[in-house]
Amino acid sequence: MGTFSVTRTGFGLPNGLAFDVLGLGGRAAFDQHRPAEYLFDDAQPEARTRGARQIIAGPQMPYFAGGVPMEAPGVGASNADNFTYQARAFLEQVAGVAEPLPACATFADALRTMEIIRAVVGSSRAGGAAVTVPPAA
Repeated sequence: MGTFSVTRTGFGLPNGLAFDVLGLGGRAAFDQHRPAEYLFDDAQPEARTRGARQIIAGPQMPYFAGGVPMEAPGVGASNADNFTYQARAFLEQVAGVAEPLPACATFADALRTMEIIRAVVGSSRAGGAAVTVPPAA
């Protein structure tokens, strides 16, 4: 289960982009208004250490090194940085660069996303009923 919300018109969120992915054993969250941090929570065995933890983005993370203008912990990427990164990753794939940035999403990834969106819409139209998503090809 998860939510993905985007708005350019919501009060107080002039260019909001956020996600919260919820699973049976944990969750992860990101908000573009705080681009250098992620929230992570999992089912830790110790009750005293359970709860959301702030993860500061840095060069040790995938998609960070070589993709942001300043590779230092705590320096987040803006929307413009992310588009530049995506364009660079795509061009490196096309050019066959020996050690490219991590690959961009494929058309198969986009199709899978559309299948999931179709299931979400179907569930909504059916009053929240469960909808089976076909297995990935």
